[in-house]
Amino acid sequence: QGKLVRMAIRRDSRGLALAALGVAVSCAVGAALGVVEGHCRDELPSLYLSLWVLLAVSLLVGGQKVRRAIHLAGCAICVYFLASPGHNVHRLHDLGYFLVAELDRVRLAAFEVEAENLKRGFERSARHARCTKAEDESAIWGEIGSATDEVDHVIDVLIRATQASPLWTALSEQGLDITCAGFTPWACPSYLLGVIVIHTAQAIAKARDGEAVCMTCVTLAAQAFGGLLLVVLSSDRRAFCVFVFEKMTMLYFCLHACVSVSLALLQHRGDLQDGIFKRAKLVFICVTLLLAAIPPVILVRAPLVGPGLVQLFLRRVRLSPPSCPW
Repeated sequence: QGKLVRMAIRRDSRGLALAALGVAVSCAVGAALGVVEGHCRDELPSLYLSLWVLLAVSLLVGGQKVRRAIHLAGCAICVYFLASPGHNVHRLHDLGYFLVAELDRVRLAAFEVEAENLKRGFERSARHARCTKAEDESAIWGEIGSATDEVDHVIDVLIRATQASPLWTALSEQGLDITCAGFTPWACPSYLLGVIVIHTAQAIAKARDGEAVCMTCVTLAAQAFGGLLLVVLSSDRRAFCVFVFEKMTMLYFCLHACVSVSLALLQHRGDLQDGIFKRAKLVFICVTLLLAAIPPVILVRAPLVGPGLVQLFLRRVRLSPPSCPW
């Protein structure tokens, strides 16, 4: 009662090694192209737009191979920018996002495999469980007592969410889909951390521009509060907080890509684009932090929009099996 139960996950050493090899090769290719062809600036705007499209699509697709290709292409483009003359330091946190997203892909695949293994041979109730030793069986049933139904419910939550806790149990009882809710992807938090570090350095460099420093400090304070939430919250609340960051970041990436393409087609100046993104980013951060700070068991009770909003945050893009080409 009231305890957190996690699923044991076997580390996929082969998958991690292949992911590391792919990232290393893509970064090497991007660096080589950036050094050799980086002086040709004509293709950089189109590559910049394609980078934002990749950031948005990486959170929408679920195929193993497609997702891996997106992550590796993103790494190559980011390193290409960094290796080019007059590189943009912002590509560092983009690169960090794609690196961690590739790691998340391998981890999520392992979680889904273990969830399938946990269901194998399970007959939907602990009543059918047997032990090889009679004394163990007697001791276990002595602990369970008459709480068999509660144990069955915890196991069901564990299989679906890869983690059983009072939060996931309460949301499950509300009729919400908690598939893989216990899995915490770290790509978006790493992106947030990279933005904080880089924006802090820029605020120090632009100390003479009062307006820019003020806007940067407000944004940094909001982002630091988001980082604090990830530190102080419990494991299940932290996972939900990351889901909120992930979905809101996906929305921001999509809007950023659409606005970038539109302004490029209309040939607007870069200062207009920067002004729009700075204000939009601050609004998105404030709304995201508000949604992340509210406990989901309270948020789900909001009239009309509560259950749908919480379900939207919980909804995961499931990976296709490794044998599936897409």
